[in-house]
Amino acid sequence: MWVGALAVTFMVLSFSGIIEETYAQTITADAGPDQKVAANVLVTLDGSGSTHSIGGLIGYGWTQTSGPTVQLSSGIAVQPTFTAPTSSATLVFSLEARGAGLPSTTDTVTITVSERPTANAGPNQQVASGSIVTLDGSGSSDPESDSLTYSWTKIAGPTVQLSNNGDVQPTFTAPTGPATITLRLEVDDGTSKSTDSVIITILAPPLPPIADAGSDKTGFINDIITLDGTASTDPNGDTLRYRWSETSVTPEVTIDNPDSARTTFTAPSEPAILEFTLTVRDATHTTTDDITITIKERVQIRNIKEMSETLVSAKITAPNKITMTYNEELSTFINSYLNFTITGESVPRNITGINGSPSIETGMTTFVDGERVKTYATILTFDGEPVLADSTGSMYIQHADHYLAKIDVQAMQSK
Repeated sequence: MWVGALAVTFMVLSFSGIIEETYAQTITADAGPDQKVAANVLVTLDGSGSTHSIGGLIGYGWTQTSGPTVQLSSGIAVQPTFTAPTSSATLVFSLEARGAGLPSTTDTVTITVSERPTANAGPNQQVASGSIVTLDGSGSSDPESDSLTYSWTKIAGPTVQLSNNGDVQPTFTAPTGPATITLRLEVDDGTSKSTDSVIITILAPPLPPIADAGSDKTGFINDIITLDGTASTDPNGDTLRYRWSETSVTPEVTIDNPDSARTTFTAPSEPAILEFTLTVRDATHTTTDDITITIKERVQIRNIKEMSETLVSAKITAPNKITMTYNEELSTFINSYLNFTITGESVPRNITGINGSPSIETGMTTFVDGERVKTYATILTFDGEPVLADSTGSMYIQHADHYLAKIDVQAMQSK
């Protein structure tokens, strides 16, 4: 601040005579306080603190004396403006204050331009539900190495509680996903600020695996029985671990490889009902599934084999009757007679009666491999309209669930 002065003498007439008084007029230039500003902002110089001792008019003249050249909005305004350079710099301006008939005075002001700090909120993260999430603003920096203050704010997503929103690395507990949270970091070097944001993706809680021990089934004594859990799945695509165990009390069997998804055991030598549990584990969950395996004695299936070896003929012998003739007596006939169909008809006839189980000796003989042998018969009755003498057909015969044979049935009389 600089003061310029001018002495002025006033003559005052009184009853006692003339009194002379002298006053000093002064003008003081004041360019305002030094400033520290951010790069590329609008800066205002301020000469309004300049004074004239008797309130006279003041003229202003601003001149830049050092630093990168900038363009003042006005060189004679009380408060001219300019745009700060885009990088760090120091600018000095001189203000000259002038008054009519008074010597001018000057003052200077220094403008320090500081580059903005760089905010770095850290990389985006993908985290599990319920996990502790650490935000990281430690990558933020300031070009002049000024001290930084930090401020974190959630701007999108479900509410979370930060441990301290002014910390460089605050933490919070992730809510239950799926969810996306966006947080903004603001850093301040005391002159300017900058911001950055980070996205936190919260994954849905992992789902448990689905254990599948397969459907209940039947096996036979002394057979090798397969336990198969390969249909088990994990919704998260995690690797599964398996464990088979027998839960039935007796009889106890030995599972060949209980830690394999697919394994075997030898069935006991007597009928039994066996129960097994498959336990499936992924990284976080365990689930189970059960299977019951019924062990039976193997049924001796003889009838179809005997029929194929001993059947002499199958023909329609009377309206709606079929006579099946054998060269040996059968102890028991077939369990089921299925789909007897007359040639030319689309709907099968139902077998409604059976005569001859065991088969009945006919009193007639036939030649088999050049030898005369007795014959035996079983007569079946079928429903529907009476068939013609020259009708033919076919019949499927089934014993339990093990064999299925097709028999061609001849006409009562040949054409």
